Amino acid sequence: MDSGTSRRIRGSFFLDILLCCAGLLFIGSEPAAAQTESELRQTFLERFARSYFPGRSGQIMVVPRRGEMITRPEPAYQFMHGSPWDYDTDIPFLLYGTPYVRTGVYTDSASHQDIVPTIAALMKLRLPPATAGRPLLRSLNVSAGPPRVIFVAVLDGMRKDYFDWYASDLPTMMRLRREGAWFNQAQVNYLPSTTALAHATIDGMILNAPFNRITGKQEDPFPNMSPRNLMAMTLADVWNLANDGRAVIIAQGSVFYAAAGLGGHGACLLNGRPIILVAYDARSGGWQANTECYRLPEYLKDQTSRTVWEAANGMWLGHSISNPDAVRRSALFARFEADALIELIEQEPLGTDEITDLVLVNLKTPDFVGHQYGPESPEIRETLTELDRQLARVLTAIETKLGAGSFSAETTPALRAPVLALTAKWRTR
Repeated sequence: MDSGTSRRIRGSFFLDILLCCAGLLFIGSEPAAAQTESELRQTFLERFARSYFPGRSGQIMVVPRRGEMITRPEPAYQFMHGSPWDYDTDIPFLLYGTPYVRTGVYTDSASHQDIVPTIAALMKLRLPPATAGRPLLRSLNVSAGPPRVIFVAVLDGMRKDYFDWYASDLPTMMRLRREGAWFNQAQVNYLPSTTALAHATIDGMILNAPFNRITGKQEDPFPNMSPRNLMAMTLADVWNLANDGRAVIIAQGSVFYAAAGLGGHGACLLNGRPIILVAYDARSGGWQANTECYRLPEYLKDQTSRTVWEAANGMWLGHSISNPDAVRRSALFARFEADALIELIEQEPLGTDEITDLVLVNLKTPDFVGHQYGPESPEIRETLTELDRQLARVLTAIETKLGAGSFSAETTPALRAPVLALTAKWRTR
């Protein structure tokens, strides 16, 4: 952090949205101004304590002044998150899917830790005793039976107030919010509100760049895309073991740690079976996987983002995107991600038996674009508009796969419709 820079800007932007084939979205809204200075201090200390690991965590916790941020002197990371203020810790969280989810705005407190228990309640899955969080049962109709498919979509970098700022550009998300279960008191309840902790609490235990105290260096948490450093089972791992690999489990992410945090260990867990897990390779522009643990479908092996930037003559809104890394920082990448996801939905046998299948995806374009251009930029508005459009395509693909009306209000329990869960990881200023 000593190499970072303090900046002042209105609001933060980084949150992830989670969509589970049921329909769930939580958004927290406890304004910091409502608390006194002493109350804020106590809240911050409690949240820092939740993420403290003796012998591993740092000893000094930095709290920037409200309205400021600590960032890096790199063009791709001009805007950052991590503060304890409400603009970084309020998160959206939404569930959607008749008849499993009860439509309404819920004032219950909620956080990332509640995602897995809530999904598990729908699946009637018993979780390990150490699992954090609680099922948000008021929003569920657990008597409807397990859904055929649960779709968890983490919209990385999707801050809560985007739903207000850009409402007219987000018809799909606004409809899900209106017709689903929306939790308006959801917050990140630990500090710092940074990437590693957010991925850890959405579906597993994961770090972006762990610090090796012996060597004094940051290290790749997943060398050669190995999940051996993943120290807890994810929801996907527990479900994989529970049905001996018979469930279809698909995980996708634009970086490996985002996909692995959702998909877990696959066949590299004792008694685990291979799952489909694909991660974008920012060097080649294609999809990759560790085939010792996961399955990379043949039909994705030839897909490359080169087609995206070449079709745009290497430019987007005046910015060069003519390489596999730069193209991720554009709205055009949202369609590339969605094309792969839709191919997975169409090709794999989702919803064909009584075992609930899982589709777990991290859609990261708001994160990439927000870090570089900020939450009030023309670039983020264009990106959110395109993301909303691609989310609609994905939902249509699921509905086509499972039958017309899968996500509609007319769905009956007998059809065992899918469930959608949507949340945000945090926001970035």
